[in-house]
Amino acid sequence: HFYDKRWLPSLLYTFAVGGLIGSAPLLVAILYDPRYAGATIYLQLLAIAPLFALASNAANEALTATGRISATFQASIVKLVWLGIAAPAGYMLWSEIGLVAAVGLMEPAVVLFKWAQLHRAGLLDIGKEALFLVAGAGGLALGVGGDQLLRPLLGA
Repeated sequence: HFYDKRWLPSLLYTFAVGGLIGSAPLLVAILYDPRYAGATIYLQLLAIAPLFALASNAANEALTATGRISATFQASIVKLVWLGIAAPAGYMLWSEIGLVAAVGLMEPAVVLFKWAQLHRAGLLDIGKEALFLVAGAGGLALGVGGDQLLRPLLGA
């Protein structure tokens, strides 16, 4: 039932978030004047976390429902370790944008941990998880295409 209940919402959600990442330049051009064009990369990096958040939250609920309540605490530890390592490293290597990238990439690290936990519980279907990511990639491609077609019409 784990995948049956989340199938369509997960596909739509990851497609939409992928679209947000791909169309971020267009969105920033529509909402703000050209001085804010540099904010695009921040929006794209920060939108990576929500792309993986639904999978992470769903995995957490499934693990909790099967009595593996320590997975929530362990995932918090993974986040803490990730930020403890990636945030300073990102900042030292790429300044503020590296720090933002560390935050944006935190959820994919947690999803990998939760997939391992789901696998141990016999609940992981990596093919379906990959399909959700493919939907995100499709949304990203559509967003990039929309950006490439529409942003020149705005003169941005």
